[in-house]
Parts: sequence; C-alpha cells; structure tokens
Amino acid sequence: MRLPPCLLLALIAMSALVSPSFAAVGIGTAQAVKKDVIGTVETQERKIGEGDPVYQNEQIQTLAGSEGEFIFQDDTKLAVG
Repeated sequence: MRLPPCLLLALIAMSALVSPSFAAVGIGTAQAVKKDVIGTVETQERKIGEGDPVYQNEQIQTLAGSEGEFIFQDDTKLAVG
C-alpha cells in the first residue's frame, strides 16, 4: 500500500511535533504533592501535581518548602523534599 505524498508529509510533520513527555514511558504516579514539585524530561519542564504520571528518565526537583511522594510500577515508594 502506497501513501499519497501529502499524507506522508503530514504524518512526518505531526511526528516532529510530539513533545518528549508524550514520547516518554510512564513509570509511576505522584501520590502526594505539597507546593512546587517540578519534573524535567529532556528539556521540557512541568509542574507535577497529585495523580500526575512520572516518566522514565525524568528529573524531579522540589522547591523550598515543597514535598513529593511517588509510587512506581514495581511498588517502590519515594519521598522527596
């Protein structure tokens, strides 16, 4: 099956727009968040809230007076802050 050239170009363009967080693999969940907890995947930074996914290779940072509790798919629990 051969794709029309315009459809092929559209698919290539759309794949370039996918952000790293959408491409990253989810490995856990934020169970509790107090104040400002920041997650960074590659160069994309986001504020993490309770119930948000945590991604593979994501760096998690807590700002002053902040705390985060996370549970991973293998039932490992992590508290930071």
